[in-house]
Parts: sequence; C-alpha cells; structure tokens
Amino acid sequence: MLEVLAERARRRAEHPFLRHEGRIVTYAEFEQLSARAAAAFASLGVRRGDRVTVALGNSVDYVVAAFGVLRAGAILNPVNPALGEAELGYILGHCEPRVVVTDEASDARLRTLGVPTVRAATLAVAGVDAAPAIAIGPDDPSTLLYTSGTTGRPKGVLFTHGRTGTSGPHFIHAMGLTADDVILAVTPLFHGNAWGAVTTALYAGGTVAFPAAFSASAFWPLVHEVGATVLYTLGTVLAMVLAREPSPLEATNPLRLVLGLGSAAIRDRGRAGRPCPGCGSRSATTRGAHCHRARWERSPSGRLPGWPNTFATPRRPRQLCRTDGFSQATWAISTRTAGCTSSIGNAT
Repeated sequence: MLEVLAERARRRAEHPFLRHEGRIVTYAEFEQLSARAAAAFASLGVRRGDRVTVALGNSVDYVVAAFGVLRAGAILNPVNPALGEAELGYILGHCEPRVVVTDEASDARLRTLGVPTVRAATLAVAGVDAAPAIAIGPDDPSTLLYTSGTTGRPKGVLFTHGRTGTSGPHFIHAMGLTADDVILAVTPLFHGNAWGAVTTALYAGGTVAFPAAFSASAFWPLVHEVGATVLYTLGTVLAMVLAREPSPLEATNPLRLVLGLGSAAIRDRGRAGRPCPGCGSRSATTRGAHCHRARWERSPSGRLPGWPNTFATPRRPRQLCRTDGFSQATWAISTRTAGCTSSIGNAT
C-alpha cells in the first residue's frame, strides 16, 4: 500500500486524496505530510516493529498519523478513544504502544492511563520531509486490531503489509470504481469500514471524503458538497438516513453505489417498499426495493466478476442489485433512469 501511495504522489500529485470539513489534501501534499509524521515518530524513539496507538477522532491528522506509523516501520493500532477506562486500559496494557497519538479531546484522558502521548496535530509540522529509510516487505506486520470483546477480553489481530488494504483492489475490480470516484465514509476512521474507504480510494487513485462525525440532517448536503459517488457506511447509519423524509437533495444526489453492513431495520424497510423520491411509486421484492422504472441490465461480461448472481448496467454499475443472498451486506441503489432518480434499495 505504501508503494501505491508513492506512485500516486508521482502520477496524480495534484489530484485530491482527502476531503474533510472544507479542506482538500492532494496526493503530493499527503505524501509529504505522512513523511513528516514518520520522521516525527522516529524522533520520538519509535522503531521498526513498535506499536503506535492512534486514539483520536476523524480528521486529516488521523490519516496522516496512521500512514506515518506505517512509513516508520511501526505497527498501527487504531482504537476508539471513547472506550471505557477498563477496556481501553486493557488494550493499551496488552499492546504496549511506544506512544499514543491523541487530539485535544482525548489527550488528557489517555495520559491518566499512564501512557506517553503525542498530539497528532504536531506530527506533520515543518520539519524533516523524508520518511525513515526502512525496507518494508509484504510479510512485515502493519496493523494490530482488537476485537470487540463480546465473548471475553478483546483479542489482538495482527495484519501484514501484504494484507493491509487488499479489499481495495477487490472492490475496484468488482464494482468498477475509478480514479474519478469520490468515496464518502461517514463512520469513525478507527473502524474498518471508514479505513477501507481510505485504502480503496488510494488504490483507485480517487478521493475519499469524511466528516468529523455523522449527522443525518447534514448527510445529503455533504454528499452534494463533496460530489460523492460511492458511500461506505453501516446499516444503522443508513437506517437513520432512510428514516428521514425524502428531500430534493436526495432526489438529485450523485451517489451511484452504497456499500456497507446490513441491519434488520434496513431489510424490513426494503421489503416494505419505500416511495421513490423521483416518481413516487412503490416497488418491493424480497431482496430489496427499487424504482419500477429502473432498467436492470447485465454488465458487458454478463455479471460482475466473482458474484455470479449480480447484475449491473453496461460500462458502469450505476444500478446494482445483489440477488445471491450475500449475508451481512447492504447495497443501496442509486439509479438514474428516464425521468426518475432514486437512492433506495437493499439486498441482503
């Protein structure tokens, strides 16, 4: 993944990589910022194989710090800074990070747990622009994630550089994502859903946008502001969006694909059928809801690779319907057909 970043900085230097709260960071700028962060970690004594915990909210600083950790040869450990003291203390005690990256909101709390901290905002200030010269191979450890601890203590799961971000190429190939796509992530960056959006955008050479926090009332304005064409989300978040009355911004939204985990509430809404914002009709199936005027067609190859029962429109999967019962998945469809625009649909 780090090689992909270097290549993007060379070939797509001025293309936006990150969009956050009105700020745009190009690939070239991000490469420089993450190199400075890597150098800053080295100056703090972080060495190859050390763990570095990142515990802060959604921000450009978060992504810069995360890539800085990887470029320093260290192991990235993202955590939810809002975890309870006992759970957070256990993870930090088990992980034994060299340093914990914080922001203004989380720094004081993390310090009370007896761990060394550094503010993320200070990592990429003017300084050394070159990352440490460390050879990193695909089998080197990159990321340490902890399970939710539902059935016991959280368990650490170690990923390698060869595994980190590999879902990106899969989704790019399967759903036709391109460098022109803007992927919107509305979940916390410490969650795999939003992190997957970041890495997928990187592999595609596109743009990833994310807010400081999700707001249902601000969702459609944000979609239009950043020009989002793809949404990474979770079923609960999608349920909050669908619970609101349709609006003109929803009816004219640029989204063509929504990818995320499903929920019972979404499935029930899909089966019941929702009025299409574009034409007011209702059309429901046991696999989801979509406008009756949408024209479902096969892709040029017949079906999307790897998914034998998935159909898409020619050349671009603007209309996508999953019919193979893929569990835990929600595909909200953004269809643009003659006289009708809708962003409703569910197939689980």
